[in-house]
Amino acid sequence: MRAASLAQINNPHVAMNIHMPGWLRRGDEVLDIVLGEMGVSPNKVSLAHSDPSGKDVAYQRKMLDKGVWLEFDMIGLDITFPKEGIAPGVQETADAVAHLIELGYADQLVLSHDVFLKQMWAKNGGNGWGFVPDVFLAYLAERGVDKTILKKLCIDNPGRLLTA
Repeated sequence: MRAASLAQINNPHVAMNIHMPGWLRRGDEVLDIVLGEMGVSPNKVSLAHSDPSGKDVAYQRKMLDKGVWLEFDMIGLDITFPKEGIAPGVQETADAVAHLIELGYADQLVLSHDVFLKQMWAKNGGNGWGFVPDVFLAYLAERGVDKTILKKLCIDNPGRLLTA
């Protein structure tokens, strides 16, 4: 993590995505090193696998209040992780994201798929790459999330994270 932090500091235009253990709450420990010890700018740090901590609003707010991004990247992932847990359902993740938006954190959230097996491809019967734009955004809209916020989540925020 320290080496990745040094690489990010030497390339400040590059975002740093941290592959978090989703079912554990290790954000403080990780960010103490990345932000505190190493001095990485929080607006260039994204914490992956935020879906499993979706019901832990206090934890997620604490991370967001440090200025980092939360990445909900297990959307539509129907899989069990041995010794960890079952990926949260789409409804659960939609509830968590919509709640964070209501709390004013829309500018720090990014959405993605964790399509890492061929069985997850649409042509092989999985949800595929279209699940977030074609299905998940409708769940957010049902929860009252405005179209401008949906655009922000899928276009503006990733653009800012990856290029600013």
